[in-house]
Amino acid sequence: GKMGDTSLKSNKTSADKVASSDSSGSDASSSSKAVANSDDKVLAVVDGQKITQADVAQMVQGMPEQMRQVPLEKLMPIALEQAISNKVISEKAENSGLERDPEVVKQLEQIKQQLVRAKYVENAVNAEITEDDLKAEYKQYLAKFPDVEEVKASHILVADEAKAKDIIKQLDNGADFAKLAKENSTDGTAKNGGSLGYFTKTDVVPKFADAAFALKVGSYTEKPVKTQFGYHIIKLEDKRKRPPADYETIKPYIKQELSRKMLDKLVKEWRDEATIVRYDENGNPIDEKAEEAKKAEPSAGGADSVEPEASEKAPAASDDASSSSEDDAQ
Repeated sequence: GKMGDTSLKSNKTSADKVASSDSSGSDASSSSKAVANSDDKVLAVVDGQKITQADVAQMVQGMPEQMRQVPLEKLMPIALEQAISNKVISEKAENSGLERDPEVVKQLEQIKQQLVRAKYVENAVNAEITEDDLKAEYKQYLAKFPDVEEVKASHILVADEAKAKDIIKQLDNGADFAKLAKENSTDGTAKNGGSLGYFTKTDVVPKFADAAFALKVGSYTEKPVKTQFGYHIIKLEDKRKRPPADYETIKPYIKQELSRKMLDKLVKEWRDEATIVRYDENGNPIDEKAEEAKKAEPSAGGADSVEPEASEKAPAASDDASSSSEDDAQ
């Protein structure tokens, strides 16, 4: 197990990742961004048809988020092979006359409706949300931002206690911590001189947290700290109250949350404007008002009374960027 990879909690939300201005949350789409920015060079030719870097970039962006976290050098060959296969299949399919197949025509029409519907919803939601709305939500985020202490620390992880003690002796004699980390640490942070960046007490295993938070800035542990990962020498670099994210950093998450609420509101309004008749299993129209009256009896106005409370919540960020997804629209 690697301290840097394993003990830091992996179930953080995107909001947590941007909660600190120095947070080093990984950007899942960095691979696709890197591809998209590179030159549009030809990577393969299939029966005279070129496959460019841009084609492969598009393929990478269409991959599931989990896949996009794979290093770019491993992802590119996979995406290229997929693009080649697609080109080969497309050639065969184009000569099959299947574009006139009734089932294909029907599905194309359904996809077209979905795209138009999603775009309409996106435009309608965007028209309702102003910069002032976003700033007001940011003020609420600041007001509710928790007062949490965090530290910035580096560590050297080794399997053997004697080796850990020897490293501490070298530090006592003035050796450079980052250099020793690069040379000795078995953790993934070794290449960065053992730096873990900023973290809170709950981000790491308890023994590691207790030792790190007990240190004074600039000092290191005089004895090795044992955890399930091995023996650590920890150096404390900074202590602070966790700063909130600045407006521009958290703005996309705020917009996403407001978009979701606005979509619910608009769909409710649109449904109220529409004439909707439901039928029971016998084909008889259902008396909607009678049904609603029955539902309202136990807790009158329940649904509406909850709404203001929901809008007071601090914006929770989600990795699902699309506020106008098909599920939401329906």
